[in-house]
Amino acid sequence: MEQRPPNYSAALSPEDRALDHLWRQRFDQPLPIIGASDVVQTILTKDGVTDDEIKRAVARYTSSD
Repeated sequence: MEQRPPNYSAALSPEDRALDHLWRQRFDQPLPIIGASDVVQTILTKDGVTDDEIKRAVARYTSSD
């Protein structure tokens, strides 16, 4: 029987879920750093994601919880 990987997104904070979503869109892989939003935001910004895109994504995830 094939085992499925655990659903880590349930344990992420709303901010980490938003950053994970942006990270997956950008790098096609899960967020490698949990709980270090400033580092993740810096990397995303250096890769071309605007501060406004990050703020909107975080707002979407934090306002729904």
